[in-house]
Amino acid sequence: MTNKIRDMICSVIMLVFGAGMLILARDIPHKIQSDVGSAYVPTVIAICIIVVAVAKLVLSMTKKDPFANKKIVIDQDWGGDSGPSFLCSSICLSLNR
Repeated sequence: MTNKIRDMICSVIMLVFGAGMLILARDIPHKIQSDVGSAYVPTVIAICIIVVAVAKLVLSMTKKDPFANKKIVIDQDWGGDSGPSFLCSSICLSLNR
């Protein structure tokens, strides 16, 4: 999978997440009718997520990056000092206390 395709998939996922958040934020009831309401901040954050996702989608579709079509090979070695190994070891040690 190339970087361009990954960026496009991530942008679409974030766009769907932002749209869902916006829809759910509209259902938050107002406690005081003269006030801004409890849904103000979630709505603003959802709109920001949607704007950033659309911008990233447009940029990833139009960008002519020489490394955009380079395939990324994920290292399958989980041993050594890699992050997941350290995380699993930390969880196991904390559970054994």
